[in-house]
Amino acid sequence: MRGKTAIRGIVAAATIAVSLAFLTPSAARAATVTGSAFSPLPPTRIVDTRSGQGAPVGKVAPGGTIHFQVAGIGGVPSGASAVALNLTIVDADRPGFASLWSTPTGTPPPAGNPTTSSVNLGSVGATVANMSVIALSSDGSLNLFSDAGGYAIIDLAGYWMPATQATSGRYNAITPFRTLDTRGNARLSAEGTVEAKVTGVAGIPADAAAVAVTITGTGAAQAGFVTAWPSGIARPTASNLNLPDAGSTVPNLAIVPVGVGGRIALYSSGGTDVIVDITGWFTGASAAASSDGLFVPLPVTRTVDSRSYLGMRRLSPDLSSEMPTAGLGGVPVTGVAAVALNLTVTGTLDDGFLTASPAGVGVPNASNLNFRRGQDVAGLSFAGLGANGKVNVLSVSATNIIADVAGYFTGNPIADEGIHPMACENMMSITRDDGATGSVLIRDRTGAQADLVVVTDLRAKGASMIIGNCDFVAIAQGNADGSIRIDRVSLGGRTMGNIVSAVANTIDAWSPDGRYVFTAEGFATTAPSYLNAARYIYRTDSYTGERVLLLDVRSNAILTLSNYDSAGKYVHLAAPWAADAYAEYLVDTTTGVFTWMPQAGQKTIQRLISPNGRFTTRVDFVDANTSRAFICVIGGDCMEVAAEWMDFTPQNELVLYRKGMSAAVYSVDSANRWPILQSQGNLPLAYNEYTPRFPRYALV
Repeated sequence: MRGKTAIRGIVAAATIAVSLAFLTPSAARAATVTGSAFSPLPPTRIVDTRSGQGAPVGKVAPGGTIHFQVAGIGGVPSGASAVALNLTIVDADRPGFASLWSTPTGTPPPAGNPTTSSVNLGSVGATVANMSVIALSSDGSLNLFSDAGGYAIIDLAGYWMPATQATSGRYNAITPFRTLDTRGNARLSAEGTVEAKVTGVAGIPADAAAVAVTITGTGAAQAGFVTAWPSGIARPTASNLNLPDAGSTVPNLAIVPVGVGGRIALYSSGGTDVIVDITGWFTGASAAASSDGLFVPLPVTRTVDSRSYLGMRRLSPDLSSEMPTAGLGGVPVTGVAAVALNLTVTGTLDDGFLTASPAGVGVPNASNLNFRRGQDVAGLSFAGLGANGKVNVLSVSATNIIADVAGYFTGNPIADEGIHPMACENMMSITRDDGATGSVLIRDRTGAQADLVVVTDLRAKGASMIIGNCDFVAIAQGNADGSIRIDRVSLGGRTMGNIVSAVANTIDAWSPDGRYVFTAEGFATTAPSYLNAARYIYRTDSYTGERVLLLDVRSNAILTLSNYDSAGKYVHLAAPWAADAYAEYLVDTTTGVFTWMPQAGQKTIQRLISPNGRFTTRVDFVDANTSRAFICVIGGDCMEVAAEWMDFTPQNELVLYRKGMSAAVYSVDSANRWPILQSQGNLPLAYNEYTPRFPRYALV
């Protein structure tokens, strides 16, 4: 995906890991094709540039193109409208991508080369496979452009023929059903084979012609590949997925004809556990004639890209979200049973997996994508639609999600069972029942939903507090020895990892995006005896755990620490200056420069800038029992308000804390000179943090 040329940069930016390559054929053919019925084939290799089969021998040069025939090869008839095939790029020359596309005979490739990709390769020497559904050119041929270079291998899985109705070859989507999982049971050894039952389960009839399955190889013993084929025949020379190294986990969609006994066979070259999730099946010849389940191709259209907030926001770990699908990208609002789409995860926070399933029926025990932290992974999916026209997606890691729709299957959506995510604006708060233990809640501020308890065993030692973003909740609480630890917890309540293990006297502040936590640690020997002040400031990457010492104040002491700058570059701190006064300092988190901020007539112990950069707040020390709080227009006047402590939410709302640990939320995001202090209600809670305001979801 990364590259040096202008073309490579444009493609990577516009189409990260788009692995479904369905392009509309010539105008004349497209005008007559409204639906097509599928005919499965045993995996059949039609191109292998390592040997010169179907294309010139040798590697495709980086940025090179090959042209190859499909119709009339491997059992595909001349009238076929589209094919299902598995594309593998072997031994890439550089990081990049490869794209399939169809054009009339003799026409040049699209201007600037293809703007979608079928396979993405992350490193030199990489071998990656992915399933594609693609329309044929008017002469039954296809083109392959390989930005990354490498050998090209193409294995056919079947073809579609134009039809207005059909008996066999009509697709029936189901809620994904796990039919095989060898983990802890019958792991495949090197050169091992196992069979999976695919009919007589999940309502799939005995005469089904083929099944659509997500096959996952996991915990590989060594580099190798996995092949799936119908039971009862010899193993073909083909592969469905490639495992790059020991321990790797790789999924891929496959369309496999049903073999003897209603089974399919799976082979592992290097040894691995294998998981098989059925997502749907194709009717056999004895089925009644119908127009349901026919495939209708569409030009590839991006319908969701959470990086730019198109259709959805970034996914939170362990929480379901419903993806809008019907009515977008050419998919009709009604009469759609499933969609052919490519799902891509990018910017993943942790190792994990993603499950796509029909909305309204709950989350099945199945997966579509598996990934490692920071890895971009794409996969073809025949996703069933819920009755509301949406697809439910759940990721166990925070991640951005991209969806590209390339066609749909006619019919009725999956019946709604009333199981939908809980919409929530995610106000997170700590509550204490008896002063000793407490809980962290996610609360819907509209009051429409009940509280979701994230943590129930909050310890009382130390200054317990929370910070929330849509990737995780960070919870600081006391250890038994009085030190402080900060854990990263998913919004579904699962402890994801530790950020800070055990430090003395932790005072923390966060960058606006939640990426970095700034902690004031250690006890300052120069602090007045009545103050619990710290000496050091550390910056910890909450995603990777990397810690950097930013500052040692040496002859001074840190009393408070606040995120001062909306971009997260500067951290504000206040230190005791005299028995009744404080000095303000600003720390540049990129350089560690420590700057005194003299404020005439002020003894500021806390200062914050609103996320929109329009307002600043400060809390000034008056005496041992009194403080004053101000809201100021930056560059303008200030208004004194009744509060002892303040926080800004990411929505530019202001939380004012008062005596007795109660709080109120006010809107300050106004175009007027002064902020509009519009209370959203008193909040008798110990601490409050807010994620960005948009609908989020909790598991049901």
